[in-house]
Amino acid sequence: MDNQTTLIRRIRPEEGQTLREVRFRMLTESPNAFGVPLAMMQAMTDEQWTASATHLSSAPSGAYFFAEIDGEVCGTVECEACPPLVLTRDQALILARAVNGAAPAPHELTVLGMRYAGAAQQLLSVGAMNSLGLIMTLGRTGLGFFDMLRVGTLAYGPVDPADTAPMSERDTLIPPQTAYISAMWVSPEARGRGIGAQLLDGALGFARAAGIRHIILFVTETQTAARALYERHGFAATSYRMRFPPNPALWLLGMLREL
Repeated sequence: MDNQTTLIRRIRPEEGQTLREVRFRMLTESPNAFGVPLAMMQAMTDEQWTASATHLSSAPSGAYFFAEIDGEVCGTVECEACPPLVLTRDQALILARAVNGAAPAPHELTVLGMRYAGAAQQLLSVGAMNSLGLIMTLGRTGLGFFDMLRVGTLAYGPVDPADTAPMSERDTLIPPQTAYISAMWVSPEARGRGIGAQLLDGALGFARAAGIRHIILFVTETQTAARALYERHGFAATSYRMRFPPNPALWLLGMLREL
């Protein structure tokens, strides 16, 4: 087994069911490693899985890789260019305060505008511990993940209680030309063979070829082995912090590196 060769390749358009099976394995084996609940994946139809594989196989802004040994998929990683942020700094701060129960003042509602004022009112009942509620509420307004993460970082503050910087100083932006790595997983029986590093190298290679200058990823605080792997590949911790949606007792930590 140790002499077998690992193939790192992009997903094929006809592999919708393979994608489904692998996603189920990932979320069942490592429920605290990914920001999507298993129930959400189980609700997807065969047609949706087929469409996902087709898109991931040829999307110009991203790529989904499989690690394969003897024709069997044993790992995955996705690399996708980050969409532009929509919220202004002031809007993000107002929504972050609303998560913690601070009702926006009339002038702040004007800053939010019609589109996000309703979201602020809904966030008043979400509660600071429930970042899944935060994501669902903001998602209904059409915001992307990084806008939600920005609000969550401001709302929930630092992991380290010794960090007392005020909320207004925590606002950070994703750098231009940044890609996002996600869905990083190696099956338990294939671990310890360097497959995770090979997958990560494949994702970084795609990003370089696409002209990406920065890579960002997120890891839960309990994933010490994964964090060590990322640090060996040049990733460093950032100020991005948010409670992990499927398990609000955990923190989601951002890591960034330049290419």
